[in-house]
Amino acid sequence: MGTEEGKRERPSFTSMPNALSMLCFVSGVILIASMSLAGGALLHLGFIGALNIAVSYGLTKKKRWTLHIAIFTSLLGLIFGSITLTALIALFSPDIEEILILIGIAAYMALSTTLLVYVMYKRKMFS
Repeated sequence: MGTEEGKRERPSFTSMPNALSMLCFVSGVILIASMSLAGGALLHLGFIGALNIAVSYGLTKKKRWTLHIAIFTSLLGLIFGSITLTALIALFSPDIEEILILIGIAAYMALSTTLLVYVMYKRKMFS
């Protein structure tokens, strides 16, 4: 049987950086699609979506600049998410569409919080 030196260790697909990277990419695409469906009026969604895609690339490649952009994007996502949640809860009636939007925004805020905690915890990995 041989030594185990010849075997290369395969990266785990379900590791935290890969999962966060995929979620950031998907949320970035959704935000850019939302901006384009609104006729380009919601430029801030496109900006946050582009930053999410950049964070996704940076998490995958472990780039140095990922730390700063991930913190900025997470804080922006938490601020916009909390404002949107407050407005939706205060202004709209509990309809099935609004409930689904609330769940989506809450999931995005959970992603932003997880990304912020992960990047702050593993900040030496990006140095």
